[in-house]
Amino acid sequence: MLPSAWTFDSSGGFGDATWTSKDGRWYVKTHSVLRDGKKASATNVITVLDAHTISWQSTHRTLEGEALPDTKVVKMKRVK
Repeated sequence: MLPSAWTFDSSGGFGDATWTSKDGRWYVKTHSVLRDGKKASATNVITVLDAHTISWQSTHRTLEGEALPDTKVVKMKRVK
């Protein structure tokens, strides 16, 4: 069984996600329902770059079945 997660936000949206790991990256496939009832999905890619840095990008995004562009890659560095 793959690791999974649920999400809930304060405006009434909710979703679920399945996590898989391959080649040093985590792939988080998400399915969400926004507070207005619209359905969204995406694959978030998390890559460990070094002991203190990761990158994140949201790909294969859809809203109500319509394709959306991938986000830019965001790098996050741990602050000591």
